[in-house]
Formats: sequence, structure tokens, C-alpha cells
Amino acid sequence: MSNKYEICENGVSFCWEIADSGELRLLSFGENGSSTADFNETHKSFCRAIELQCTGCNHIYHHAQKNVGTCCGGTLSVKDISDTRDDCGRIVIFSLANESLEVNLFYRFFDGVKAVRTFAEIKNISSSELGLEYISLFAFTGIDGGGSAPLDNKLEIAVPYNTWAGELAWQMLKPSALGYNHVRDFTLRPIEISSNGLWSTNGYLPMGAVLNSENETALMWQIENNGAWQWEIGDLDDSLYLRLSGPNENNHSWWKKLKPQESFKTCSCAVAYIRGDFDDALCEITKYRRKIKNDVPADKALPVIFNDYMKCMLCNATEEKLRPVIKRAAELGAEYFVMDAGWYSENDWENEVGEWKVNKKKFPNGLKPVCDLILQNGMKPGIWFEPECVSFASPMARIYDDDCFFVRHGKRVSDHFRYQLDFRNEKVKEYLGGIIDRFYNEYSIRYFKFDYNIEGGIGTETDADSFGDGLLQHGRAFCKWIDSLMQKYPDIIIENCASGGLRMNYELLSRLSVQSVTDQEDYRLNGVIASSAATALTPEQAAFWVYPPGNADKYEIVYNLVNAMLHRFHLSGAVTEFDESSMKLIRSGIDYYKTIRSDIPNFLPFYPLGISSFTDEFMAEGFRGCGKTYIAVWRRECEDNAIFIPLKQKVKSARISFPDWEENSAGICEGGLNVTIGHKNSACIIELEEADGLERN
Repeated sequence: MSNKYEICENGVSFCWEIADSGELRLLSFGENGSSTADFNETHKSFCRAIELQCTGCNHIYHHAQKNVGTCCGGTLSVKDISDTRDDCGRIVIFSLANESLEVNLFYRFFDGVKAVRTFAEIKNISSSELGLEYISLFAFTGIDGGGSAPLDNKLEIAVPYNTWAGELAWQMLKPSALGYNHVRDFTLRPIEISSNGLWSTNGYLPMGAVLNSENETALMWQIENNGAWQWEIGDLDDSLYLRLSGPNENNHSWWKKLKPQESFKTCSCAVAYIRGDFDDALCEITKYRRKIKNDVPADKALPVIFNDYMKCMLCNATEEKLRPVIKRAAELGAEYFVMDAGWYSENDWENEVGEWKVNKKKFPNGLKPVCDLILQNGMKPGIWFEPECVSFASPMARIYDDDCFFVRHGKRVSDHFRYQLDFRNEKVKEYLGGIIDRFYNEYSIRYFKFDYNIEGGIGTETDADSFGDGLLQHGRAFCKWIDSLMQKYPDIIIENCASGGLRMNYELLSRLSVQSVTDQEDYRLNGVIASSAATALTPEQAAFWVYPPGNADKYEIVYNLVNAMLHRFHLSGAVTEFDESSMKLIRSGIDYYKTIRSDIPNFLPFYPLGISSFTDEFMAEGFRGCGKTYIAVWRRECEDNAIFIPLKQKVKSARISFPDWEENSAGICEGGLNVTIGHKNSACIIELEEADGLERN
């Protein structure tokens, strides 16, 4: 007889079965029975809790590129179950083994969060070397949740497209729109989304969701790796499955050789499956993100950051040019002043990276006088840095050995006139660590903007079993280097940037407290991206440019301010050209932000108009969870100045808290708010008091 192991944690139930063969199967999980499929004995064999493929092993299904029916996964038997608690929550570990492998499969719960984190550790217990090709981080069959309606009538799959200046472009798609059609009891073409290289979120975010209108459930996930990842949805015996993974051989040229007694740990993922909709699932993922992210002491107050790049210095800063900008930034209320790229270069900021010496023509007295001026104006100095790259023209391209760089087929990996450094190399970390130390001690730098503007590709062959293995090792080494910096300098802030939001992954964002979400230069499109920010990361990590030109009218200024108002400020723009009325308006916006920013780390998001698209005329992003409700509303080019915003909660009062203009209004009506924004390309913040005083989730 098979045995079941059932738990309920934070309102989420799990039911595993240990088959007579010892195979571990995940039969159901979700909030209050979100998974309602009734599996027969034959179907249960498709519910394997982990897929693992080793070189030379068979697949038992007709599978093509689907990662199902792996024989190594099928021969693993449960040997032990550990069910313990620590200060964060519950940890369930299934210890599995066959004649060659020991596998520990982790289900990690956090108190108060309806989501689970999963990962695996694999050990070679044989006397021979083994090759790993694929390991699932999470495997579950039955995501269609039972019911009788055709899939296209009940399911939407939320796919987060993401690219440079076009971040967070979610699409809610029917399975057939993604190429899946139910043509027999199983098909060979899965819905598959993946990313490769170090721009881990160029193409897609490492997320997804399945929304079921028939049983009113939402399944959402994220994969946490500073590099390659993949997820797929396919069918097995008339049921849909979900498989999440980090790098694998088919998608990412990843292959790992395990020597006898050697172990490998996968990356991690998080999954929430709840009764509710996209917003409800996102709230749980947001809570989860807060549980895993580093609380950086210097960033606790969410300081306002001025960065001299966007529509300001544009990488052409000099000591003389910066003096009036520093003064203006302080007058506007900035608390950090960041010198962006170009402080080291004479001609081309992109092609002179790697040595990190101050350019004497731009800064004849070095950076110290500028940093001292920043400090004298009540701000802390920051600096732009691209630690993973060396330009062809840099002396470091000749000083570093070849094994300091990514190498493929015997040649250094080149991209955009730069070489990709390998952070497994001690010489690399020693040199760059010395640069950080000099910045910190000589210039009192307390903010580092870590950018990354090339694509290192599929990996490196140096000291690696495969290109993908080299990529994974480098990505992990880079994260460990960041950990060492945060430990050595506990009073610094490090910003995560990669041509904007091209690696918004939670292996990095669990460490770094500020993310540059986009390089979008059109403030109107910047608002579209800002209105979807909380889908990808916590609002307290999401920094947006506020960059009005010198001739901006009050509407453009307010639109810029609202883009960052419920997130984080990257203030910039033509600040020395602002007249007194513009200065007053910007100061009032930043002053208002400072009165509400203590609420932001408790924000839980909701999207009353749905996730924004680049063609929307109105956008709205709301937050609850802090004793009140905030909604940012943007109006674009449309002629209509009014929009109905539906709300689930009953509202006692509503007011437009910024800006305080009579032409804007928010009135309570049945089922929501009637909002008027009196001018095109403007925006506002609404504060609500809820009638019942109850908090969602």
C-alpha cells in the first residue's frame, strides 16, 4: 500500500504520496484545496515530485523536448522525511535515493506566507562519474485544476515579456495563443519559456502564472537564478503539468559532471497556488520576496537618490559642471548623489571601462573635492561601476590573464567592445575589491550603482564541465562577492542595474535593495512600466527615473513624480534649468514622498484596471497593507478625462493627496471610484480610507 504525507501550512495544503515503488508524488497542493483534480491510480504515476535526468538514462514517455518521464527521477525512492521548524517557518525535506544518487528535495515555508520555496541537493553515491542534464526545481501535475470547461475557456497563462526600455509587458494569453491545443491525451509541444546568459530577464521575467476562472484559483511562480532558467507547461494523460528549472542541457548548454561523493545544489524557486486572482497570488509572492530579501540598514528609510545621468550629465560630468547640480539636488531634497558613468573616461564611457581610475581632465583634483561637496550639502556620495566588464582599450585587458575572462572555443568572449570577466578568478575579485575599498575609504562613497551592459552569452569553458556550468558558477561567484562587500561595508547601498531591468532576478534582488527598473527615456512610457513595477519586485526596491526637462510644464513634472512616488526615486533631469515654480513643485512631491515612504515596505499590490500595456490610455497601480490604501493613476493622450476604477473593498473616504489641484478629483461610487484627471499626460496619487478597516490577506 502506498502512504500519504499531508500537511497544511499557512493555510496551504500539500498531499504527497509515497508509491509502493518508493517514488515520491505530489498529488495536490494549494490554498483550501486549490488543486481539485481526482487522480486515479494510473494517473498518479504522472505526479512525480521531481524530474532528474542523467546522461545515458532513458525517458519512459514519448516526450520530445518535454522534461517528463525521466528514468533517474522515476527510480528515486523515499528513504526519510524531515519535518522541522526554525525562526522563519517550516522545512520539509524528502530524502530520496537510488543506487547512484542521493537527493534531498526541500520545501521551505515562511510564517504568514501562502507560498513555498523549493530546491534540491544531489549527491553522487556511486563509484563512477555521473552527468546531470536536467533537474526540476518544482514539479506538479494538475495545474488545470479539474473541472469540465475547455482549457481555452477557463485558463489564462500570464507571461511577463521583458526587454530594454520595455520592461514588465505582461500578456494574459489562452493556452492556444501560446501554441498549445488539446489534440489527444498528450501532445509533444509544451508551452516553454526560458532565458539564457547573464541578462537573465531579457526576453521574459523568470515568472509566470496560471489563472483559472472555473475554480477561481491563481498559480504563480518565480525562479531565482542569476543566469539561465526555464519553465514549461505541458500535458500528461489529459492533465496539465508545470515544471520549473534552472539551467539544463537542452536549453542552456548546461551539463554537470558529478564525481563520486560530489554534490550539487540547484537554484531555488517559489510557488503560490491560492483561491483568488492574479492580485491575490501576487500579494503572497510579494510577502515571500520580503522574507528572502536582505534588509540593508543604510536603505531602511528609502532615501531619495539623485543620479546625474538621465537628461542631466549624460556621462559627461566634470568637477565644474557638477557643482551647481549638487547644490540643486540638495535643494530638491535628495539624500544620495550618484555620479554615473564617465568619471573615468576622456572620450567614450562605454569603451573605457575596466581600470577604474579617475580621469584627470574631467576631475583635475580627483573625486575627493566633489565628494566633499556632496557631503557638505547633506548628501552621501555614490558612483557608477560596471565590475564585470573590461573594454578592449583598457590596460586591464592586457594585465588580466585569459583565465580572468569568459572563454569559449579557446577565445575570449567579446561583446560590445568589452570582455566578460569571470568572478571565480581570485585576481579579478582582488583587483575590484581594491577599487571598492578605495572608493569607500578615500572618497566616502556609500552608494554603488552596479551596471551590466553586455551579454556574456551561454557561459565559459574555463574550469567548467560545460559552457552552462561555467555560467552558473560565475553567477554564483558574483553573488558571493556581493555578499562579501555587504558584510565588509554594512553602511553601503548597492543598486542592481543591467541596461535597466535586464536582470531583475531574486538571486540578486534577495541581496540588493535597489533595482533600476528601466532606461526608458520617454516619461510617459516610463509611467506604463512603473504602473506594473510590483509584479516583478517589491515596491521598496523598484527605482524609477524622475527626469523632467528644464522647460517642463507642471503636468509633465507631476507625471514624472508619480512614476516614482509609490516606489523609489532616481531623481535627475535638467535641474539647473528649473525655474522657481518647477523647483517648488518638485520639492513638494519629494516632501510628500517622505511623509509616506515608511508605508512602502508594507505595501501589497493590486491592479484595479489590470496590468498595464503600452497602448493603455489610463493606468492604475494600488497598494494596501499599511493601514490605508494608495492608488497611483496616470492619464495619457486620451480625450476623456475620467475613468471608473473598480475596487473590491468598500471605501469610507477618498482624496487626491498629490498634487493638490482642483482640476483633479476622486469620488466614491458603487463598486469603486470615479476619477478625473483634468489634463492629458498627467497623474495623481489617491489615498483611501476603507469603510471596514480590514486589510486584504
